[in-house]
Amino acid sequence: MFRHFFSSPHVQASRESRIFMDAASLDRVREHVGMLWVVYSHPSSTKGQRAHKYIEQAIASAAQAERLNPRLPRAIATNVEEAKPQLRAAFNIVMSADDGAARRGERVSPWLPRLLALASSPFELTLEVDSTVTVCSCHLHLLLTREVQANQFDLAVNFEAVPLLPPPTTTNSKRTPLSAYGRPPRRVSHISPHNFALLVRKGVGWANVLTLWLKQLKSFPDDQVALRSVMSGLEEHNFSVNKSVRVRVWRLKESFLGLKAADKRRPSWQMIWPRYSRPVEGEVQLIHSYDPRGLRMHNNICQVLNNLSSWRRMMIQSHSNREYRIHTSRAECLSVLIHCSCVLCVRASFVQYAPEKANPFFIGT
Repeated sequence: MFRHFFSSPHVQASRESRIFMDAASLDRVREHVGMLWVVYSHPSSTKGQRAHKYIEQAIASAAQAERLNPRLPRAIATNVEEAKPQLRAAFNIVMSADDGAARRGERVSPWLPRLLALASSPFELTLEVDSTVTVCSCHLHLLLTREVQANQFDLAVNFEAVPLLPPPTTTNSKRTPLSAYGRPPRRVSHISPHNFALLVRKGVGWANVLTLWLKQLKSFPDDQVALRSVMSGLEEHNFSVNKSVRVRVWRLKESFLGLKAADKRRPSWQMIWPRYSRPVEGEVQLIHSYDPRGLRMHNNICQVLNNLSSWRRMMIQSHSNREYRIHTSRAECLSVLIHCSCVLCVRASFVQYAPEKANPFFIGT
């Protein structure tokens, strides 16, 4: 039995937020799982100027999701009014993402509409994704349905490329070559969330995370930095809010694949090569932020990723003019990247994580 939708007393959705559904759409969203895209045009940001490009990307992303999972409901939240007739043909649900702040002359974070859209999601379990996400599996709907029934977490998210911790200061005669690079991250305070895909469940736990996230968004430049602050605060209190509400935070498996950059340098966030995935096992469910020019002889990124689904593998692009390659061993990775100055990232990615069981952020990985 699915739980009823939860309406948090702490998080109020925008008065402007509304859902357009006809009888056929309502019939298709009877299940309590669905995907959500958010495209917001903010007049004072460069992201707002690119909103129509993001609309096109979201439509293409939703079309791919529908091809592989035709019964999985798709929703979009946007304030690009002129695109809504087109969007209603591609999505089951079209929500308004306009909170009226721009019309009142208020300055708000460009990420605020994303959180308000999540607060207004019509699904009990929502998979919110960036417009550049490509769904790769026909089993995604089934996996989401199982997660609804399992009821094991309130929020699941992957994490960004992060530096390894400093190597141990004590002398160790049995140190392996990899140990010189330090330990992989094991705690929430060591990582930065990568919000290309968020899996959230309506309920008290998620409502408390959202309340804290909205508060932190007033102090930090973007949603990922703000969420990291929330995670660190929760960790300090054993993932409890007011000593009464237990918040269940999980890490998304690498089957929700996000390509990482060796570094992103400010102020322009220039990508530093290589681009790489973390090791993934089994079928990739979706991928974020790949460059089609790296496919060369192939035109299907999902086929490239899942041809070797029975192997533990990584996908690497050593430079912008190089082809994506799939590798199944550390030796293969090193041979491809031998002339790259950032081999460390890839070598470290093959370290076998042994997370602390007491840390709920890593349960289920």
